[in-house]
Amino acid sequence: MRTYYPTIKDGVPVLPIHTAQSRRQWLRTLKEGTVLVVDMRIKRPEKSHQQVKAHFGLCVTMVRERMIELGYGVFNCPPSKDMVHEILTKACMGVGDHGKSIRMSSPEMTTARMAKVFENIRDFAATELQLVIPDPNPDWATITKEIVEWQSCNAPAAALSTSIGTSKTGTLRLAPAHGV
Repeated sequence: MRTYYPTIKDGVPVLPIHTAQSRRQWLRTLKEGTVLVVDMRIKRPEKSHQQVKAHFGLCVTMVRERMIELGYGVFNCPPSKDMVHEILTKACMGVGDHGKSIRMSSPEMTTARMAKVFENIRDFAATELQLVIPDPNPDWATITKEIVEWQSCNAPAAALSTSIGTSKTGTLRLAPAHGV
């Protein structure tokens, strides 16, 4: 399987010249009549390292401390960081296909989606624990807003995008059909 990252210009996916040449060379190695599967989807920026650090270092830590303060625990043991992370995952990260929780390690967890997760965690902490968690980065909300606005004014991109967050870079994967 080959993966290419074209950008859209005038409604057409365009590869950098060296990538286009490499793609043409690979296509010439295939037998005539080979059927290819082309999977096009929008490449989304993945969550940042800064966001992961803020989740575990700020949100999980503050929620855990507040839960201990309020007497939460299991069998008289205070909640661990892993337990609090799981609670926040189930309560705040959203649901993907077939009702499964979206994990931080999931490719669906984009920078914009992670910004929304922080908003959900902050809301959860405020309503359930009476805890105010400071906004780790106010710009993440702006990033989310800009991406949603871009999606709403770009109908083809919005049609391809099923989750929050996107960029103007697409992915074009070519692979022979049926493993040929």
